[in-house]
Amino acid sequence: MTRFKDKYRIETTRLPGWNYASAGWYFVTICT
Repeated sequence: MTRFKDKYRIETTRLPGWNYASAGWYFVTICT
């Protein structure tokens, strides 16, 4: 789908130095 390339690009919200595979508390927001 080259027509929409980089048009609907969403920036990541992950922390660059955080290991997401490790155990920890995570907050998830679900919008319905």
